[in-house]
Amino acid sequence: MGIKSNGSSRANNYDKEPIIRMSNTLLEKGDYSEEEMIKDVKNGILMKNFTEWNIDDKRFQQKYVGLDCYLIKNGEIKHPIIKPILEITTPYLWNSIDAVGKNFEGHSAHCGKGEPMQDIPVWHGGASARLKNIRLI
Repeated sequence: MGIKSNGSSRANNYDKEPIIRMSNTLLEKGDYSEEEMIKDVKNGILMKNFTEWNIDDKRFQQKYVGLDCYLIKNGEIKHPIIKPILEITTPYLWNSIDAVGKNFEGHSAHCGKGEPMQDIPVWHGGASARLKNIRLI
């Protein structure tokens, strides 16, 4: 991706080994309303939130399991979809974005890694985004 490390190695206590982990992750606002993004979708899924998400230690492979999701047909939200799964690489995810919303929503979260588990608070969220040419399972 052409960027240097952000130095996110840390531990949850002085007696634990620092490990590389998630940093605060946010997507900056864009120019579209959610309605504008939806009306241009011929066949897709609206994922409002996730029940599960993870990314590997190299920050390359990602997986998102939808929680509150709906089918979109010809720009209209139809019926709920149960747990669609998006598995995608980081470069493909960022290159698939063709619209970013004007809205912004942030959430507190936790990065859990290590043996034993080291739970660290982080912040994530951002604007809605529309991805093109992706496949969900």
